[in-house]
Amino acid sequence: MHVAVCCKGIPEEAGNFSLAPGGTNLSHETASFILNESDEYALDEAIRWKKKIGARVTAITLGGLESQEIVYLALAKGVDDALRIDSSAGGPWEVARLLGKAIETKGADLALVGVQSADHMASLVGGLVAASLGWPFIFAVTSIEIGADGLSVIVQRELGEGRLQRLEVELPSVLAVQTGICPLTYAPPARRLRARQKTIEVLDPEQLGFPEEVLKSYRKERIEEIMPPVVPQSAVMLEGSPQELAIFIVERIREAT
Repeated sequence: MHVAVCCKGIPEEAGNFSLAPGGTNLSHETASFILNESDEYALDEAIRWKKKIGARVTAITLGGLESQEIVYLALAKGVDDALRIDSSAGGPWEVARLLGKAIETKGADLALVGVQSADHMASLVGGLVAASLGWPFIFAVTSIEIGADGLSVIVQRELGEGRLQRLEVELPSVLAVQTGICPLTYAPPARRLRARQKTIEVLDPEQLGFPEEVLKSYRKERIEEIMPPVVPQSAVMLEGSPQELAIFIVERIREAT
C-alpha cells in the first residue's frame, strides 16, 4: 500500500496578519509556518500503517519555501519521501488539481487529508482532490482498517450528534481524517536536523501539467473583500440617580434607532 498525505502549512500565530493592499488577501507578518492540526493527525495515522503493515508513505505539501519546514517535519516523523509543489495557488479548486496530479504521479492508492485547515476552514480540498482523481471520498473518518483482501479499507466516520457509521470503501480512495484518530507523535530535534539534510523533491505546476493559463481556468471563486473582525464596543458603567440613569438609557435607545 502506498499512502499519500496532503500536509498544509499554516501561519504559526493565527492573529499575526494584516490585510494586504487591495483588501482581498492576508499578509502574514511571520514566515513561521506549522503543520495544520488535522493534517498532522492524517500524517501520524499513515505512519502508524507504515509501522504496522509496511505501507509506503509520501507527504505532499503546496507552497513556497515557507512550506519546506512542513516536509522536513514529515520526514522527521518517518515518511518515506516528500514532495513540495512550488505554487502560490490558494483557491481550493486549483490546489485540489495540483494535489491530485501529485498523488497520481507518486502512484499512491490511498490519500489522507485533514478534515479542514485552521486558516480557511472550508473543508473543500479533500473532496475536490477525490473528484479530480475520480476516487471515492469519505469525510470525518475516525478509524481506518485495511480490508482482508488488501484492496479496500474499512473506515468509521462521524455522522453528527454522536452517531457513527462503519463502511468499506474500495481502493484507491481519499479519506478526510478527523482530529483525534490516533495519538500524535513527537519528532525530536535531532531527527528534524537529520531531515533537513535530505533532498526534497520540488515540482512546479507546469511540471505537473498545469501551466498558469490552465490552472487559472480552474478558479471558481473570486474574493471580493476580507473584512477585519468587528470589535464590540466597551461596556459603559452607569452612575447617578435612578431618574438620571433612566434619561441616559432613553437617550441612547433613541440614538440607536
